[in-house]
Amino acid sequence: MERSGVLKIYKSTGAAQFSLIPCRRDDRGYVSKEGAVLVEVAKCTGKSADGNIIADWGNKINFAINMADLCNLMDEANPKAGRLFHNFKGTSKSLEFQPGQGKYSGTFMLQVASGSGGDRKQIAVPLTNGEYQMIMRLLIGVAAPKLLGWD
Repeated sequence: MERSGVLKIYKSTGAAQFSLIPCRRDDRGYVSKEGAVLVEVAKCTGKSADGNIIADWGNKINFAINMADLCNLMDEANPKAGRLFHNFKGTSKSLEFQPGQGKYSGTFMLQVASGSGGDRKQIAVPLTNGEYQMIMRLLIGVAAPKLLGWD
């Protein structure tokens, strides 16, 4: 089923989708749980007959960015800004935006990983500077107020 309001970025090596998980409200209309931005990444496996990139969404990694994470991403004084870690029910996940290197110089890499040791799965999606800036602006200007229920 196709979701509306999903930002999709497809590259030959990986694909990313960003969607909003709205905040929850109680019966009086107060926010009972902040929302999050769901980031889903998958490796790309090739192209279809019509030239579209095919992503392996059956083996995707999910990562939910909440308000605390968003603040961490924006904290320029923190040397670990841009790197997020979650541990939920024994599963470790990380999400990181890094400047691209080598052939990806001038870009950013979105790297999402899940698991540890031999069970660790990592997916990287290269982003142009414009795509990275757009994602950050959407997270701050559009998603943040909705995560807090300020809409």
